[in-house]
Amino acid sequence: MAIARANPGITIRELSTVAELELAIQLEKEVWRCDDSDVVPITLAVATRAAGSIWLGAFEGDDLIGFAFALPSFDEGGTAFHSHTLGVGEAYQSSGVGYQLKLAQREKALALGIKKMTWTFDPLRSRNAHLNFCKLGVISDRYEIDFYGSKSSSPMHSNSTDRLWVTWNLAEPRVDQRLKRASGADESQNSHAVAKSATRVGQPIQDSNTPCRSQAGHSLDRFWIAGTLHLNLRRCSFDLPQIVRREFD
Repeated sequence: MAIARANPGITIRELSTVAELELAIQLEKEVWRCDDSDVVPITLAVATRAAGSIWLGAFEGDDLIGFAFALPSFDEGGTAFHSHTLGVGEAYQSSGVGYQLKLAQREKALALGIKKMTWTFDPLRSRNAHLNFCKLGVISDRYEIDFYGSKSSSPMHSNSTDRLWVTWNLAEPRVDQRLKRASGADESQNSHAVAKSATRVGQPIQDSNTPCRSQAGHSLDRFWIAGTLHLNLRRCSFDLPQIVRREFD
């Protein structure tokens, strides 16, 4: 059964067969351009779906153009979902498919009585920051250094795997208000300001060039400069890795 509709002709629904999960894993490899060792194994995908994970796909006809995978988790003593991956095919990026996948995740989680979802994202990617903070209304109080290890096979991880850990309080009034904003003026507000207001800094800034835990606001100050210089960081990571390394090392 369809959960949400992203654009005319595109339907978002749960992935219900092994074949559909295999399509999602193939799309993961294409989006991240990574080796088999860095994607979700099909046996794990099948097991997590059977155990209550949310596997959603965005389809145009019979073609899978995006997917999202969230697994049950425990967060601060309560039950939640952790959204491990969300990927959209290159031809459909910036078309709203990713946003609709997040809305479908929220709808599914709330229907199950779960009111919190977490995930991580690369703070160097301004487009993701805009989606997460401005459009979805997440908050963050954790900065994770080398979250997935110091390197992987994906060129998207060539700048390390430092991540912001974000929390989406699905039933909060402020999240409802953020999702209901429809005007271009509301959606085009400064992502940096919104992101800083949604981060809680718990420790004084240290005299160090390395971001520390609980220093998310300070980290955003520095990373936003990088994001402004390279708005299409994904393309830079794939096509110009030497420039990315020189700028961010």
